[in-house]
Amino acid sequence: MITTVDPPDLSCIDAVLSDFTGTFDQLPPDYSAIHVDGKRAYAIARSGERPNLALRTVTVYEHTLVATREAEVDVSIACSSGTYVRSLARDIGTRLASAAHVSALRRTAVGPFLVDEAVLPDSFTESQLHDLGDSLVRLPGLVVCNVSSDVAQIARNGGRIHPDQVPSLDRGAPPDPDTPYLLIGDGDAIAVGVWDSDRFDYHAVLAGAADAGD
Repeated sequence: MITTVDPPDLSCIDAVLSDFTGTFDQLPPDYSAIHVDGKRAYAIARSGERPNLALRTVTVYEHTLVATREAEVDVSIACSSGTYVRSLARDIGTRLASAAHVSALRRTAVGPFLVDEAVLPDSFTESQLHDLGDSLVRLPGLVVCNVSSDVAQIARNGGRIHPDQVPSLDRGAPPDPDTPYLLIGDGDAIAVGVWDSDRFDYHAVLAGAADAGD
């Protein structure tokens, strides 16, 4: 159902933004990829039902109001991993006795990595790949998993990997689906991704089949 409300009073935006700075509980959006009873929340929502989502504790370190235009605002946000910016906009709109949504979203940093330091794929060199593997100190948000040569070869080709193929994972609890993992094999950074139930969900393969060696 779509409803119409009056635009928010942007003269109050600074005060409301400060209310959403710090650590608080947030309700993820219905169309998120969170698992609910073995199904993705977005799949449940698309079926016409409401997923039973639990609150998540998130931290917003800083809001910076960049610009305002009639009923639009540009905001720069520094937040913890797992924060849903679209839910943040929704809740800010509600606090303003109105409604809000995200019309454009750009991630400018992930941990210590800045978009200004990004390199286009065509400009990426083999030496930079090795530099990444040698710079784990810059990856505090990643959980590093060492894998065997056989599993490393599978990962280089983007193949299916199960948690039981990675001995360093805790067998007592399933991996956190929101925690990124870095696979290291044969001394190289192979791939970054998350554990989606019983398989590794690749976000990036850093060493492809061409780098597998002779």
